[in-house]
Amino acid sequence: MKKTNRIIFLGIFLVLSLFFNASISAQISHKNRTISDVIIVDNEGDGDYTTIQSAIDNSSSGNIIKVYSGTYNEELIIEKSIQLIGIDEEYGSGTDEGKPIVCNSGTVIQVISNDVEINGFEITQGRTGILINRVESVILKNNLFIRYDQVDNHDWAIEIWTIDDMNLQVESNEIRNYGKAIVIYNTIKQNFGAIKNNNFIDNSFEDISYEIYIKNLKYNVGKNLFMENYWSKKYFSSCPKFISGSLILSSIHMIKIPWFILDTTPFDSPN
Repeated sequence: MKKTNRIIFLGIFLVLSLFFNASISAQISHKNRTISDVIIVDNEGDGDYTTIQSAIDNSSSGNIIKVYSGTYNEELIIEKSIQLIGIDEEYGSGTDEGKPIVCNSGTVIQVISNDVEINGFEITQGRTGILINRVESVILKNNLFIRYDQVDNHDWAIEIWTIDDMNLQVESNEIRNYGKAIVIYNTIKQNFGAIKNNNFIDNSFEDISYEIYIKNLKYNVGKNLFMENYWSKKYFSSCPKFISGSLILSSIHMIKIPWFILDTTPFDSPN
């Protein structure tokens, strides 16, 4: 009887030991996976990479790329589902501060993958700040788009080529001194997303320009698309902001009529 009890006890002990070891291994594996999912970019060499594009090229879908303060003269192409997060402080040695600056003379950032977030950058000097090219879901948040030199009607902070159903979130950005702040082309069917809580300040020509072909005319074009933005060119306070553009009735013959979208809840001061 004692021998039987001893065997049972040893069996229980072995089972508990295996369970405990498996649990510890899983926690270690999860911890390592979480750490490896985060890639650090620092232009002075204290992180994993000194350029943002190198970090993107060596990342996997689902990774978080943290970019620390500094100036990055690059033309970025994002073709993976990643989070690109700007950190407004120095990493390691150095004296950089503020939002990391991404700049070049062409298109600064091109997004050609679904499920991309760009958050916390200063994007400057490009003819186009960010080009969103026919993808399903993108988040642009807490970015500063700014031009410091002379601009014309073809300098755009954000250029959007839409698809039928799209989830675009443009939120809490500031767009300043561009020719046009946002340009929207192509198709809106039903779902688009929202452009809200942004500051549109001193853009030379138009804050928003769009040429939209509507596949489903039952859809209320622009409904809840613009919400609670600040417009420096809104001439009447406490009134809706009228956003003019074109509605394309026939994509074959390019028949256009003037159209407008409303921000029915604009702010009277910057967000």
